[in-house]
Amino acid sequence: MAKRRISRKQIKEKDQFLTKAEKFSMWLVEQGWKKVVLIITAFAVVLLVAIIFDNISHNKNMKASVMYSEALDTFVRANAASPAQFIQNADEIKKAAEEFDKVKVEYGSTIYGQMAAYYRVLCYFKINEEEKGLEEARKLFDDSSEDIVKNLVGFFLLDRYEKDENWAQAREIADEMKDDMNSMLNPSEILFRSGELYEKEGKITEATDEYMKVLDFEDFSSYRRDAQQRLAIINPVALKEKYQKQQ
Repeated sequence: MAKRRISRKQIKEKDQFLTKAEKFSMWLVEQGWKKVVLIITAFAVVLLVAIIFDNISHNKNMKASVMYSEALDTFVRANAASPAQFIQNADEIKKAAEEFDKVKVEYGSTIYGQMAAYYRVLCYFKINEEEKGLEEARKLFDDSSEDIVKNLVGFFLLDRYEKDENWAQAREIADEMKDDMNSMLNPSEILFRSGELYEKEGKITEATDEYMKVLDFEDFSSYRRDAQQRLAIINPVALKEKYQKQQ
């Protein structure tokens, strides 16, 4: 069998590797073995600290998850109670509130701690402490680092302010959510809600603009259909012109 010939490129690559190996060996000699040992030891310590920190974070999340699940179970049981068991229901809500508080205090920086804070807000409304609930909801909306929590609280506040006809506060929340537009938020949803709010404020031009933006998203969601229906009522001319331009 003929011997396989080694190309010049392979010889060059081999020479380069040997040159680098020689340079590294010389560096070891120049630095001295003590320094090399110190460097390796320092690297090992950094790696060990990273592993320990990762394990601590994992354990922290596991504990938070268990506590949150238990509190949520209590909350669900309380809301499943029949009207005839209202007193028991109220007691269970208070118990769930206490459990959510523990998760929020101990694990506030985690997703479980922030979800617990959201459900704690709902508990305030269940036991007729709406003023405190709104205060805590607004604080959570401003401070939450989790997009899903921020969106849940944002739409909750939007619903409450609209129900109370507090248009100024509702507009503030809607605008903040539009400006943020995080990855967990459906653009069509918040734009449609913003359009609805403008309608309720009697601002038809602004409502038309928001509904038109919804139509620009080709997501074929229910919000697109709803925006078409609203435009057909409040500004059919604008709707007709938009579709004529697309033809």
